[in-house]
Amino acid sequence: MIALGLARLAALADDLPAAWAYLRTATELAERTQGVGALLRCRLVGAQLAARAAQPVDGARLGDVADRADRRGMTGVARDARALLAKLAAPAGGAGRPDGSG
Repeated sequence: MIALGLARLAALADDLPAAWAYLRTATELAERTQGVGALLRCRLVGAQLAARAAQPVDGARLGDVADRADRRGMTGVARDARALLAKLAAPAGGAGRPDGSG
């Protein structure tokens, strides 16, 4: 889907308003055409953009994206969603030990 690719490119260029606009277009198209895989990708990119902009990310919804992607064989989407979940759950600034003991 071209609009989703353009959203990613805009994000790479630090043009978040354009990224959000392209993402809206991609999401509308995925919903209109009942493109479940494309919609999962859109939801992942939306969560990535929100995290980048320090906006709230719905962890339950992101977990659902990972689970649905797994069931559809979309291993990359599932992996990226879980990686973002882990990053969001990590303490700010990377403080603490990897074993969680402090």
